[in-house]
Amino acid sequence: MPFSHHDFQYIDVHTHFFPPNIFQAIWDYFEIRDEEDKIKGWPVKYKLPVEKLVKVLESKNIRYFTTLNYSHKADISEYIN
Repeated sequence: MPFSHHDFQYIDVHTHFFPPNIFQAIWDYFEIRDEEDKIKGWPVKYKLPVEKLVKVLESKNIRYFTTLNYSHKADISEYIN
């Protein structure tokens, strides 16, 4: 019997949710372009507000998830937590 993706429920242990201004700064960083206009990092696929990101997870049958927040700059730990 073949199975499909939606036959299972998932736990995603690697998600990142940040306030909008922090998300924007992170997305901008990963999409910095070099002198040949090529992205140095990688394009960010899901540039969405947290509420919509949760909906994306739910649409992929992800029922539980953890959030990995990290301070990528000094003095923002309290703000993002």
